[in-house]
Amino acid sequence: MARLWFSPAVSVEGDGPDPTIVVSTVEGAAEQLLTWAAQGPKWHSAVQVCADAMCGGATSNQARIAFIAAAEEAGRLREAVKTTARTGSVYDQLPI
Repeated sequence: MARLWFSPAVSVEGDGPDPTIVVSTVEGAAEQLLTWAAQGPKWHSAVQVCADAMCGGATSNQARIAFIAAAEEAGRLREAVKTTARTGSVYDQLPI
């Protein structure tokens, strides 16, 4: 299966010795989501959209948008991404 890339990548807070993790694929986003203790409504949506994208039912951009929302909900989104995400219509496209 071909990788489903994010453009641009999304930086989130990591655990342990690596304070920042750069997520550049849908698969990487799904892996990160499964490590988070905080599992709110946006987390559940992001997990579903990532799974849909890996099965061809959603785009990598839709997965990226959902991942950003989940990361922000969990307090893991790095500040640079928050600023970049809000410059366009990213939040208008969130699956809720």
